[in-house]
Amino acid sequence: MIKTVTEAKLFGVTPRAITNWKKEKKPILLFLEKYFKEKDILEFLNSNKINKMELISLISEEELKSIISQRVLSVESLRAKLVQMPQSAKIIMIEQLEYCIDKNIDFTLDIAETIFAKNTMSVAAFDKEVLNLFKKKYLYYLDKIIVPKEIDYINQHKQEIIELLQIYRTMD
Repeated sequence: MIKTVTEAKLFGVTPRAITNWKKEKKPILLFLEKYFKEKDILEFLNSNKINKMELISLISEEELKSIISQRVLSVESLRAKLVQMPQSAKIIMIEQLEYCIDKNIDFTLDIAETIFAKNTMSVAAFDKEVLNLFKKKYLYYLDKIIVPKEIDYINQHKQEIIELLQIYRTMD
């Protein structure tokens, strides 16, 4: 929601005029509310440009659609891989992502190995031989099945991935 005062600065009118325009449902205000945020308007007022719009203007509509389409496909691919993970791997991944959130660090293969070495509650219940086998399979899965672009997505959406894994666990 864009503040009335900010809109008034943008149009060089009083806040009262903006309030009246809102009552009249002026299309320009509907447009601003639909496509921009307060920070966008403030950025424009301070610099006469909006950086994200500058970037978007460099890309054709077809390229932008392709980028979005590829991202959607990779997210769906990651979800399919998460569904296929064994339940025990889902539990471990949830714990590891929670650890990464708590420590404010990125989830990586190295971090996964480090956390494994710390014997979290879930893995402590396994005997050493089973644990080593499970660790190998889990780390192989992370290293060979989940691609770097998907790890990047996981890092940007840790809490969402945790919630998905919790849902997928109940489906097993």
